[in-house]
Amino acid sequence: MEINKGTKFSLAEQGQIFKGILAFAKPFWKEFTFTLVATAIVSTIAAYLPIVLQRYIDEVLGTNSATLSVTLRVAIFYFALTILKVVVYYFRDYTFKMASEKTVSHMRNT
Repeated sequence: MEINKGTKFSLAEQGQIFKGILAFAKPFWKEFTFTLVATAIVSTIAAYLPIVLQRYIDEVLGTNSATLSVTLRVAIFYFALTILKVVVYYFRDYTFKMASEKTVSHMRNT
C-alpha cells in the first residue's frame, strides 16, 4: 500500500491560494487589523515587564534605597501592566476567533 505524501505546490501557486483565502477574509479586515494591533500591544507589554523588574532591582534594591512606598508603586504598576496585558490578550483572542468563524461561514455560504 502506497502512502500519499500530499500534493506539492510551487511558491507561486501557494501565493495564489493564499490570495484566494484572503478574499474570503476581506469583509472582516477590521477585526483582523484589531488583532494585529492587539498582538503588538501584548508583545510590547510582555517585553517591558522584565525591564520594570530589572530597573527596580538595579536602581532601588541595588542601592539599598528601597522603601515600602517605592516597592508598592512598582508592584502596583507591574500588576496593572499584567492586568492590561491579560485584558488585551482576551479581547484579541476573542476577536480573532470570531473573525475566523465569520470567515469560515462566509466561505461556506459563498
